[in-house]
Amino acid sequence: MHFTRIPNTQSTFFPFPFLSLLRFLGNEFIPVAADGSKYRILADGLLINKVTQSDTGEYTCRAYQVNSIASDMQERTVLMKIEHKPFWTHKQFVSMQYAYINGTASIMCEAQAEPPATFTWHRKQKRLHSNERLYTIEGDHYWSRLTVHVLNASVFDNYRCRATNHLGSIERTKRLEQGEKPPSPITFQLRGFNSNTFDVDVSAPRGPEDRGPMEVNGFRIEYMSELEFKSDAGKWTNARRKDFPFEEGATFLITNLEPDTTYLMRAASRNLAGFSDFTKVEKYKTLSLEPRVSSALPQTTSLCFSLMAMMCLTLRLGY
Repeated sequence: MHFTRIPNTQSTFFPFPFLSLLRFLGNEFIPVAADGSKYRILADGLLINKVTQSDTGEYTCRAYQVNSIASDMQERTVLMKIEHKPFWTHKQFVSMQYAYINGTASIMCEAQAEPPATFTWHRKQKRLHSNERLYTIEGDHYWSRLTVHVLNASVFDNYRCRATNHLGSIERTKRLEQGEKPPSPITFQLRGFNSNTFDVDVSAPRGPEDRGPMEVNGFRIEYMSELEFKSDAGKWTNARRKDFPFEEGATFLITNLEPDTTYLMRAASRNLAGFSDFTKVEKYKTLSLEPRVSSALPQTTSLCFSLMAMMCLTLRLGY
């Protein structure tokens, strides 16, 4: 790669500019070691040998002109991207996923590529597209998510994700198998609270020690303020949520709440096939930051002031 040469803006008798090349790594600029093995500074830029993906980044060329009359410095930054075929963002991959009838299953596909990959989803030899009945496909430059609406047992099948750019393509297949819907939590109550935190107790029925793959393995707690709930017309679409792993006898903290605020909360169990139905909605309120003042305090204070005045009057008369 080459940088565009910074033009000489001074008079012709000024010395030729001195070039300094920097690379932005992390939060700081690192000087480029132009020793000839990896980098070599040319008259009009920088030569990089044996380019790899790790060379992607910002490079800044600084040109200095210094003499006894005046000095000047100009710089120019170039973002260098290394084109490459797609590769998976996460190397670990589970080839099987569960869902239950009348539920949904979301299958993720994430890949890095330059230029960004195009994602497509396939079932058998047919390419899938978003529709309101069976499939919803969402995505960005580096990921795609297929949501399968499990209307009946016919949707349990293999689903293939393909990521492609002009340099190549990769694909993965996930098997969707039928599972069981988890039971709803049998306990959902507040154990403690302060001005910004709720300590919540959630539990669900679990089987014997020989637990199968459909055993409850966690919980989801959704919450929103009473004002937010009214603003959203009683819908939970924009509710905040936290997922917790199952722990015997543990309680769960909901933090960063507003003081003196009423919240609506509900919980669901989770297993490998998805989430249960939510519990009934509970309403809890955080403490206020204002100190509590007893109603008897003003009277007590007045009484103290009155007694002190009488004592002063008695001392003066005695004097």
